[in-house]
Amino acid sequence: MLRPSNTAGFNPKTRNPCKRIPRLATCTSVKGEKAEELAPKDPQVLTAIAVLESQNGQPQQAISTLNKQLALDPNNALAMNNLAFNLADTGTDLDRALRLAQQVARKFPNDPGVIDTLGWVYVKRGLNSSALQVLGGLVKKHPNEPASAIISRSRSYRQASE
Repeated sequence: MLRPSNTAGFNPKTRNPCKRIPRLATCTSVKGEKAEELAPKDPQVLTAIAVLESQNGQPQQAISTLNKQLALDPNNALAMNNLAFNLADTGTDLDRALRLAQQVARKFPNDPGVIDTLGWVYVKRGLNSSALQVLGGLVKKHPNEPASAIISRSRSYRQASE
């Protein structure tokens, strides 16, 4: 599952990403090919496609889509954060995941979605003390997060402490 930055005003856990792109009714297809054909360079379309791919168990395709998005907009923090999460989650390129997560965290140090991704990358890299520090601080700073976010972080926290 993607964990986009709240700074982008986009949270796929609570909103259908395709609703942000009403002109692309076909965005709800699993791969989003039609949406990409209609607007191949629209960052919102690429974000929606990557979210759908990730949610439908296609993380490698999400990684490919996010790489396309970053080729068009190399400073897109949402795409960097989502790519870092997917790379870490799949174990594809943990070095790149760490670089991306740290870069975004420097830009948005108070964003829970960004810090959550950084913590997850630390967990996947086996940097357990860093993960515990980051994720523990996140839970303390944001005690009123939705239950799903807290559960996700607690799983990461538990895995880091093992």
